[in-house]
Amino acid sequence: MHGEEHPATKEKLATLESLESRYAVAKVEYDRLQDLMVAIEEQKKHLTQDVTSAQRDLDAVVKERDDALKKYAEYGNTLTRGIYNMPLNDFLAPKGVRGRNEIKQVVLPDVRLELNFLQSYSVDRCMTCHVAIDDKNFTKQNLARELEEAIFAINDKLAKERRRLLTPPLIENREDIEAGGVAAAWETLTDAQRDTFFDAVVKEVNKFQKMEGRPELEFRQPLLAHPDLDLYVGSSSPHPMSSMGCTTCHEGNGEETDFVLAAHTPKSHEERHHWEEKYYVNTAGILPEQNFYTAEHHCERPMLLPQHVEAGCTKCHTTPTDIAVHEGEPAATVINEGRFLFENVGCVN
Repeated sequence: MHGEEHPATKEKLATLESLESRYAVAKVEYDRLQDLMVAIEEQKKHLTQDVTSAQRDLDAVVKERDDALKKYAEYGNTLTRGIYNMPLNDFLAPKGVRGRNEIKQVVLPDVRLELNFLQSYSVDRCMTCHVAIDDKNFTKQNLARELEEAIFAINDKLAKERRRLLTPPLIENREDIEAGGVAAAWETLTDAQRDTFFDAVVKEVNKFQKMEGRPELEFRQPLLAHPDLDLYVGSSSPHPMSSMGCTTCHEGNGEETDFVLAAHTPKSHEERHHWEEKYYVNTAGILPEQNFYTAEHHCERPMLLPQHVEAGCTKCHTTPTDIAVHEGEPAATVINEGRFLFENVGCVN
């Protein structure tokens, strides 16, 4: 053993101090690299999450596209659809198969139908034609949002192909709403503004349909949902279609699937003339099998005009003031205004 002053001891101490100093430096560098590695791993994790999320979104879009193409094929004029919709061949496709022509109906045991001296349950088949009446995806608001988004996607495609872009519609005198944000501001629009915008956005998308040689889109009844699914028709509404049907409110002949015999009521002479050309089925191409005169004079309850539909509310709601408000919004305004005028202007006397 050497003492502290021995040259060999001093040499060892110097070596130890040098090693400790180098260790401290290395430890600082090691900690820095450890922190850097943790940060890189965290960044990698976020990047992986972004990639995973993007892939999930892409898969959803691809699936939506594939489903849409499948539906388009099933509802299109395909040979398969033509075969199983031929007379006597409808048994080839089970009920509910897309593209199968079939009668759809709801049976309403609690909605009684007067047949002279007896009562029967009601049957409504309106949804045979009004196929989207309870589908929230086919409300004007949701369709407007989808079509508005589609315009920007279409413009991306047209820009890459150096073709003329579509013009996203705007709302007149609403400078606070930018292009692409109209559907998001739907609740702030008047009914007239909504209708104008909806027609404009459909027209704009149809320009692209024409460019691509595809049929134009046509979104009007019977291919629209009920305008107020929260109050009517929707399964969670106070008046679900499964138990209320359609003719309870709208009147008409719910068992018929012929447009004329269902007792549709034209709103004007012009609309009547248009319907005659569109819906009359002529025998031997000469005379119509049924006409609106027949429907009007032989149907006890022809369909109510839109401005008179609220009259149906009083079948169940004998006190209209009980339904003046629904979820904070005015309801049954026409029937309540009529009741108010009747009682206060002197008609009741």
